[in-house]
Amino acid sequence: MTVRRPRDEQELAAALALRIEVFCGEQGVTFDGDRDGLDDEAVHLVALADDGELIGTCRLVIEPGGTARSGRLCMHAQTDALALYRRAGFRPHGERFAEEGLEHLGMEKHL
Repeated sequence: MTVRRPRDEQELAAALALRIEVFCGEQGVTFDGDRDGLDDEAVHLVALADDGELIGTCRLVIEPGGTARSGRLCMHAQTDALALYRRAGFRPHGERFAEEGLEHLGMEKHL
C-alpha cells in the first residue's frame, strides 16, 4: 500500500467520491455534514493498493500554531477506529463527542 497526496484532480475527485460512499452511504452522514468548507485548505492524502486501486483517503487541516488535525479518514474495510489510532501511537484526548450523529473521541500524537 502507498499513501501520498493525490496526483491530479481526477484522483482527488475519486477520494471525495469514496468519502461520499463511506460517510454518506454507509454511515448516514449528510453531504453538507461531510463537506464542511475545509477541503480547499486541507492537505488530502490517498491510500492506494499495490495494483493502484484507491482504497482510502483522509485529510489534514493545519490549525493556527502548526497543529495538524487529521479527519475524514475512510477505508473500504473499516475496523475499530480507536484500535487503529492506538496501534499508530495516538492517545485519547478529551471527552467523547458526537459529530453528524456518530460518536468520536479526539486522538493525538506528538511528533
